Amino acid sequence: MIACLRDTNADVRKAAAISLGKLNDPNAAAALEPLLQDADRSVQQVVAQVVSTLRSPEG
Repeated sequence: MIACLRDTNADVRKAAAISLGKLNDPNAAAALEPLLQDADRSVQQVVAQVVSTLRSPEG
């Protein structure tokens, strides 16, 4: 799934980010952080939401 974060298709990157978020593993945030600077704004938005959720105390 981590490899999908580097896919050329933005929809694949978003789906991978969402899937990692569903694992509810705070360690996944480190793999997602580079995508906060993704060229596609929609990827940035999805990743920001997922990272925020993963880092929240409620997880």
